[in-house]
Amino acid sequence: MNDDGIFFGAAEFRKVEEIIDVCGLPLEVVELDPAGLFISFRISKVTVPTVNAPIPSFSVTTNEGQLIRSSDFRRKIHILDFWASWCAPCVAKLVEMESVAREHPKELAVIGINVDEPERRAVAEQLIRAKALSFPQVIRAQGERDFLWKMFGSIQDVRLSIPLYVVVDGQGVIRYGANGGDDLADLKNLVQQLLKPTSK
Repeated sequence: MNDDGIFFGAAEFRKVEEIIDVCGLPLEVVELDPAGLFISFRISKVTVPTVNAPIPSFSVTTNEGQLIRSSDFRRKIHILDFWASWCAPCVAKLVEMESVAREHPKELAVIGINVDEPERRAVAEQLIRAKALSFPQVIRAQGERDFLWKMFGSIQDVRLSIPLYVVVDGQGVIRYGANGGDDLADLKNLVQQLLKPTSK
């Protein structure tokens, strides 16, 4: 990818489930040769989001049965909080995210998206109850294979790492996709900037 003739280095490190862009095509791994001699790819049906571009089309259903559509991401700031029960920083920041959601209930909508594997679903559900989270949660129990996680986890330089916070402005444009910073400082600063035009 950087024309050095070898697959090695930070710029070329990818996770198997990640969608990668090669020559303008979104590709995903079909097969890895056990001997390391080849990698087989196929063109992905998943669109990889880009910061400062409109959010791709998707819809999911929350644990409570609420249908969430990206086409409805207008007039409010939306934060997608990707987390897993085994990720200590994710779990620690859930309470902080609850505080952000409660601070701006009219201007901001937070959606939690759990990326645990099926066997950890019960643990994730218990965490949601224990922390008394009020914002909607999506638990699909598909891990890295979940199409939503593959989409947003493939944002440039994210590489399916978590925690991941995606901030979408009131026009449906992605303004942020990263780990939120220490104590969510980066995310909170951005939210304040996005709120300024609508504040009185």
